Amino acid sequence: MIKANKKQFFLALFIILFLFVISFIVFYFFSKNNFIESNLEIEFIKGEQVNLNNTLPVSDELGKNYDGVGSSENVISYSEFYIKNETDKDQDYEIFLTKNTVNVSEISEKYIKLYLTDEKNNSIENIKNLLPVYSNLGALNDKPDGNLLYRGKIKANSLKRFKLRVWLSDTYVINKEEEVFSFKINVRAI
Repeated sequence: MIKANKKQFFLALFIILFLFVISFIVFYFFSKNNFIESNLEIEFIKGEQVNLNNTLPVSDELGKNYDGVGSSENVISYSEFYIKNETDKDQDYEIFLTKNTVNVSEISEKYIKLYLTDEKNNSIENIKNLLPVYSNLGALNDKPDGNLLYRGKIKANSLKRFKLRVWLSDTYVINKEEEVFSFKINVRAI
């Protein structure tokens, strides 16, 4: 009887040690992948921060074709930026948005239209026939305050340019109370 108990004890000890080693390996692998060393660089030509107010809703046609010229401060936002990969490997990346804290009432996310294009004003393939609104963007698993706009891949030693236009939807009903919406554009390697 004592031999049987000793065998079970050593078997249980072996299983526990085996599971401990496996969990350590899995933890090491996932933590290594979550902290990617990358030479991915983002440079803003215009507009890292987006700030809109509720003074004037804009049609989709006007919002999509806005080129950043003219006085439309806080009515239509125009951001232009590029992502540069300085490594010898292709790199996956995410463009995501994080809301800024505002001191007045906030415009509902369902009225904030977004249009992401390349430098030639071609719609990005993931959102080709769709004009997303901020409320439809999915949250990032590891950044609950981050909303994913686009996920893509950049080739080794290359550069990608983007333009993001943001405006207040023409379905918004104007009211006398001041409302604003503000967020920051971010990029990270994944």
